Amino acid sequence: MLIVSLLEWRTGWSGDGFEYGLMVESFYNHFSPEARLCDLESFEKNHPGHYTEWIAHMKSSFLENQQHMSSYAGYYTDLKGNKYSYHFWFYSLLNLPSKALVAMLGIKHALLFGITNAIIAFLGLLYLYKNKHFDIQTNILLGVLYIFSPAIFYLKWPHPDFMIATLTYFSFILYYEKRYYWSIFLAALASMHTPPLILLAAFVSIDTLKVKGLNLRNIFTIFLCSCCALLPPLFYFINFGQPNLIVSAGFLDPSFLNLNRLFSFYFDLNQGVIVGILPFLPIFIVLAIVKLIDFKNLKYDITIIVVLLGMNMLSMTMSNWNHGQAVINRYAVWMSMLIVVFVVINMDYKKNVLLIIMATLLQVINISVHEGFYAVPIKYLEHKSFPKWILSNYPSFYNPEPDIFGERTLHYEGVGAGSSPVIFYNKEGGAKKIMVHQSTIDSIDHTLLSKQDLIKGKPIYDWIYIDK
Repeated sequence: MLIVSLLEWRTGWSGDGFEYGLMVESFYNHFSPEARLCDLESFEKNHPGHYTEWIAHMKSSFLENQQHMSSYAGYYTDLKGNKYSYHFWFYSLLNLPSKALVAMLGIKHALLFGITNAIIAFLGLLYLYKNKHFDIQTNILLGVLYIFSPAIFYLKWPHPDFMIATLTYFSFILYYEKRYYWSIFLAALASMHTPPLILLAAFVSIDTLKVKGLNLRNIFTIFLCSCCALLPPLFYFINFGQPNLIVSAGFLDPSFLNLNRLFSFYFDLNQGVIVGILPFLPIFIVLAIVKLIDFKNLKYDITIIVVLLGMNMLSMTMSNWNHGQAVINRYAVWMSMLIVVFVVINMDYKKNVLLIIMATLLQVINISVHEGFYAVPIKYLEHKSFPKWILSNYPSFYNPEPDIFGERTLHYEGVGAGSSPVIFYNKEGGAKKIMVHQSTIDSIDHTLLSKQDLIKGKPIYDWIYIDK
């Protein structure tokens, strides 16, 4: 994988790559996440042709703007006028050795993220290879499903998603090995970039106190293992006077806490968990139901369902639901890792050997069909083949979140009332599904939609779906 990352870089700069890349330059230049003129100049030199307009604007005006909380390209002005990204800097710091390596070898600097992630993957597989807690079949299965997991879509992204997924995966494995403190530590590390994962650390901490005893020694050890989770809110509070810039910037909206979005998170045909772990999500649901029915023999690990729902509630408030991604929703990636580990550990191999083999083969095929680590990020603005077929033939079966339908149908971000109506056409040019913003109903061409069509439509937030 390391060789592939070096020779086959195809994804380029994706998602919030500019921020993470610029923070790497900052750490390399002056061991600080603060964006300075020298960092912009070295980024421009090392990554020619990328983010040219952003860099020019930051040089010409943003760096001089001392107004508190003024922002541009993911960077905000702190109380002293310094510029910091609203994404935490831990992952960028982790890339510093790779940055030094590519600088020393004189190779393409964009490779540094792929090198870091490939090393993370190698260490994960090495751990499973040397692991003595599980039998060899379980370790092999965990290794195969780690590589053929949604995390692989993000192997070469300039983003922390592969690292987060890996930390989550091995945190849960360590929990089942009863290496509780290490489990808590990995979950806390992951939560520095994805705060909902602090619930995983809390889940393990509760069981740790239950198993090892509620005493000052265990409480103190748990605190030491998880205290790194406090770094991001402390950093932003000290520099900005508020613990979370993403919340302050208004990117979260509690009105999205509803069953429609919860269903979308797991079962959306374009980007839900089901797309990433097609065989394992249904098995997880059935396995969980079976365990809940057998109430007398319930084990503590079943409460991972509550943890998942808690993390869902925290993640679902993101206003940009069709964000930049490779194959599936980025939040779905690390949650799917928990589901896979739960299934592998709790399945009875002797009774279900055929099911396990078939599910694993199907997972390998599923990841391969979606291009594995060759996944192209820009496809988040396109419908996948299967939902496109559903929309063309049975449009009433698929009513995704408006962000998903609008942006993937029109192929651009930021679909709003001004884009209404959003129309999905089949190959023959026939309108099959129409999404209308309620504020534009009076101006709709009634040769396209009758009043009766609008009355029969399915409302979702401020939009209405009409199937033709």
